[in-house]
Amino acid sequence: MRDAATGRARGFGFIEMATEEGAQKAVEQFHQYQMQGRALVVNEARPRERAAIARSATATEAGSAAAATAGASRASRESARTRW
Repeated sequence: MRDAATGRARGFGFIEMATEEGAQKAVEQFHQYQMQGRALVVNEARPRERAAIARSATATEAGSAAAATAGASRASRESARTRW
């Protein structure tokens, strides 16, 4: 996956497996697998927490829109998120 604002790799990705058994086998086989000196973290995707969604939306807004919402009240930020 790539960051929408910078185009740089975010260091993670998602895959879909055909079966639950295949997914579990991949987790067991590749979790903590060493690749290029780093341990992979492989797990089942979980729903994002509300705070993480808010940070992500603010981080990917462009230029003045991000600056405008950064100092806004909570109600204003909620309104900005719902426009996505």
